[in-house]
Amino acid sequence: MAEVIKFRAGKCDYDEESKVCTAKPMKGEIQIKPSEEAEGFFDFQWSTKERVAGVSVDPIEFILIPGETKWVDIRSAKNGRVLCLLFSTGEKWFFWLQDKHQGSEESNEWSETDKELLAKLQKLLEFEDEDEEQEPEKMEIDHQEEEQPPEDSNPAIRINHVSDFLTKDMLVKYIESISEESSEFKTLCDCLPEEVSKTKEDLMKCVRGPFFQQAVDILDSATKQSYSGQQLSQMFAYTYTGEGPEALIQGLRKKGLDEKDKANKSDPQPE
Repeated sequence: MAEVIKFRAGKCDYDEESKVCTAKPMKGEIQIKPSEEAEGFFDFQWSTKERVAGVSVDPIEFILIPGETKWVDIRSAKNGRVLCLLFSTGEKWFFWLQDKHQGSEESNEWSETDKELLAKLQKLLEFEDEDEEQEPEKMEIDHQEEEQPPEDSNPAIRINHVSDFLTKDMLVKYIESISEESSEFKTLCDCLPEEVSKTKEDLMKCVRGPFFQQAVDILDSATKQSYSGQQLSQMFAYTYTGEGPEALIQGLRKKGLDEKDKANKSDPQPE
């Protein structure tokens, strides 16, 4: 069982436009420990004992998934040692190390103790298939637009697993784009456990957490059972198109397009 990692750290505000990271003076602590809910995942919590206007500050909590999250050290920071917790969705959280140097290092200089902590954090989130020679510290935080494929390339992607289509990144972007008052948002919230509050933040936490991946794996496994295609088409009310995850996606997509087309035709046309 992996050890519990604790270290003093404060939050930083990051301005996407100016690319400036500003350390907040509030003292805090980061704790990372093995998740009790899913083997191989880790519970992350940043907390502080300080209060703002007499009110306690809520902790920041995530589930860290190897291969989906990583730690990056921001060596360009001039006034301190800054770490970025980077999610595969592109979401970034910045923290600055608050433990004082024991030697003569400058405020932004990484001591051997700091380097050991960073190595431990990065190793914790290493994925089995990751290239061990990869140098995360050289990773660029400013994401550039993805290179477009050549016009003659084949855009079709073979779906071997439901998650090949139903990705966390796609769902997070979709949730961010809809209103909490919309029927689409309410439909998604109906899938949450009863004890979970129905907010956009909690919905995205659920998508990033282990339960979503487990549900996707269960659905994918169901599509690969003998003659399951017929049963799934009846369960989700779409026209049977075959067996396997790709047939499920195609059937649901056609159902959605048909419903959208029907709704457009039923809308009154302007005179």
